[in-house]
Amino acid sequence: MSETPLKILADENMPALSACFSHFGTIKTMAGRDMTSSDVRHADVLLVRSITQVNESLLQGSQVRFVGSATIGTDHIDQIYLQKQNITFANAPGSNAQSVVEYVLTAIAHWCQLRQQKASDLTIGIIGKGQIGGRLARFLETLNVKVKCHDPPLQSSGTEGSWYSLEEVLACDVITCHVPYTLNGPNATHHLIGLNELNQITPSSLLINTARGPVVDNQALLPFVLDECFDVVLDVWEGEPNIDINLMNHVMLATPHIAGYALEAKIRGTYMLYQALCHFLKRSESFTFDSLLSSKPLNIHFLNTLQWVDGMAQYLDIRGTDSLMKSTLNNNPQAFDFLRKNYPIRREFMRSM
Repeated sequence: MSETPLKILADENMPALSACFSHFGTIKTMAGRDMTSSDVRHADVLLVRSITQVNESLLQGSQVRFVGSATIGTDHIDQIYLQKQNITFANAPGSNAQSVVEYVLTAIAHWCQLRQQKASDLTIGIIGKGQIGGRLARFLETLNVKVKCHDPPLQSSGTEGSWYSLEEVLACDVITCHVPYTLNGPNATHHLIGLNELNQITPSSLLINTARGPVVDNQALLPFVLDECFDVVLDVWEGEPNIDINLMNHVMLATPHIAGYALEAKIRGTYMLYQALCHFLKRSESFTFDSLLSSKPLNIHFLNTLQWVDGMAQYLDIRGTDSLMKSTLNNNPQAFDFLRKNYPIRREFMRSM
């Protein structure tokens, strides 16, 4: 690609598109789930989120030379096909990590208040200690909350830390999932939490999934939720956008895949793709991430577990989102994407770990 104006096709729900990409050429936006090969055919650059499956079926016969996904995960991208076609790929690792951490900490705080649990007495199990799990562990450890982490790929790579088996993590008071979604290989995460694992979870504990829906076997989970064996918070679901309404109605907190939807997280994802495209085109960056924000984040710092548990709800209204999702989808089961698209603006509010 040269200085010739580019044709850019982008997911309509990506913020700051004009600010980041208008000087590269023309931008066409549309619903990411509706993108077809005919839409993509004449684009030079394709910018997506996790709901668009980018593969040979979508790209064959197109002139696309750069694909960017404003997400951490890459399970929706056929990277092998892109490599074979000499199509450059970039994503946004860590872009929404702070947002997800704040969501998880708010969910745990709500559970502590609901079940009268003392946060300082908890042992929290973290499955996956990457961008999100690592930040979560650091926050909890600064407040002297006991953490047990399970991450076989990191452990086998020689990364320092105290590592625990999956069985040990499943015995914790809180279990929270932060792994990429993979179908194959020795550390595949499809149904990582299946029937056998669900049977190991301690009664009256809390299971949280903000990773990918199929990391937890939703069909196997349903009987445990119906029998109130333990509490569950789900932000991600198998079969999105067509989720199990019965499961939704019986989990403690249900939200429509918005844990990473803080304004900073979404803009950061777009900005990281802007940086990647500049690098690909060998052009200099002409503005900073901070210049895209109208105001600075709050940068709240919690000094102890009481401040954490008592302070979260005023910044992130998970309970309101849960109530809206359940009432909306019970009336219209097809409204999952509508809820995501119309999720109210929220800001990151905690000091980054």
